[in-house]
Amino acid sequence: MRDYAHLLEFAQQTEILTPQEAKALLVKTHVSQGVRTLHRATQLREGIDSLFRSTVARKPPQKQCLRVLNEFLAGTPVPEIVSWRQPQFVRGYADLTRRPDAVLKPIADAAATLLISPDRHCIGECGEPSCRWLFLDRSRNHSRRWCDMRICGNRTKIQRFRVRQWERSQP
Repeated sequence: MRDYAHLLEFAQQTEILTPQEAKALLVKTHVSQGVRTLHRATQLREGIDSLFRSTVARKPPQKQCLRVLNEFLAGTPVPEIVSWRQPQFVRGYADLTRRPDAVLKPIADAAATLLISPDRHCIGECGEPSCRWLFLDRSRNHSRRWCDMRICGNRTKIQRFRVRQWERSQP
């Protein structure tokens, strides 16, 4: 991410923040606080990525990455609440605009929830060599190979097609 505003855009896209909450945070956050929060967000992202990749590889996680996640879970105090969003109850957070780094709490919580759930076995890594994305494979037989069939899957299939065409054209 480039800057704190970019982090807040991500939070809006993922529906962690409303546009009004993002605007309020951007207005009241000092530049140095934004830089610090962005640095912490990068640490969290890299730690979570490592934890998920160790899950995909079925290897023990790096202790440092687990420590980073746990520090975020314990060190970002944001009260949780339950609210009603028709037609169901949802778990959320009281006020994510109180602190510049509060936006990171839902991300850390979501990662922790996935890591301890049975769905952790559904985490897959994109089979396209130039892609580093992870995804949840909820296909019936867990045979999904790409993060997005229209992009990475198509790219891989085109490359294989071109190789076959080239091989057929050789004497």
